[in-house]
Amino acid sequence: MLVILFLVVPAVCWGQWTNWGQVNTDGFGNTNNFSAFSMAVYGNQLYVGTWNNSDGCEVWRRDGSGTGDWTQINTDGFGNSSNRGAHAMAVYNDRLYVGTANNTNGFEVWEYDGSSWTQVASGGLGDNGNTWASSMVVHDGKLYLGTSWQAGVFTYDGSAWTQINVNGFGDSDNQAVRSLAVYDGKVYAGVTTTPTMPTSIAMTARQRPTGRRLQAVVSAEILWNFAVSRLMTASFLSGAPDGVFPARSGNMTGLPLPAMTRAML
Repeated sequence: MLVILFLVVPAVCWGQWTNWGQVNTDGFGNTNNFSAFSMAVYGNQLYVGTWNNSDGCEVWRRDGSGTGDWTQINTDGFGNSSNRGAHAMAVYNDRLYVGTANNTNGFEVWEYDGSSWTQVASGGLGDNGNTWASSMVVHDGKLYLGTSWQAGVFTYDGSAWTQINVNGFGDSDNQAVRSLAVYDGKVYAGVTTTPTMPTSIAMTARQRPTGRRLQAVVSAEILWNFAVSRLMTASFLSGAPDGVFPARSGNMTGLPLPAMTRAML
């Protein structure tokens, strides 16, 4: 069930913050809105994007202080119920941008000028394997967009989209660009990876099927592999550390990230 909470922070505070209060009705009155998936502030108002597998995503604007003071500003799914999630939001050039999750046709991106919507991207930008517009950030006069499940990064200048990396940064294990941020004049991309379980462990499990301790080790190894995270940066770094991928000659290339330690489990 989708619930939005706010926190009142006193001028001086310590200990646990407990002053949370719900500011919307559950699911904005629709039980199919099971997640408040994205948020942004545009024109000094709060906007919330939902995930709705039945009707398509919704975008709501907060218009007052009451739990019912919200207005839906889009049609469900932007007219397409396959747009299940308003996955990412950002404000760029005085417009609100919403990237959808669409497993059928590939993601779409919609632009809002305060009164009407315009579609500025569709079909996963030419690759319907790009099903989710997973992340957005604004840097150096451009809107950056990260995708799932081809792990692409695109920029938008207000008129055209340009991909600035190779899919997955050249590594097929990199499946999704789930987060983007700007730091120290550079764009960083956080990547979801899906490496396979090491063959040696799988063989060991088959050869020695008994023993709970062995099974626990195998299970931990699988979780460890699926928990791997990687970072990329979209500007040239000299002598970049392992796990940071610098862009060279306009394309994103990378160095392999060392195996994550089991202490991360």
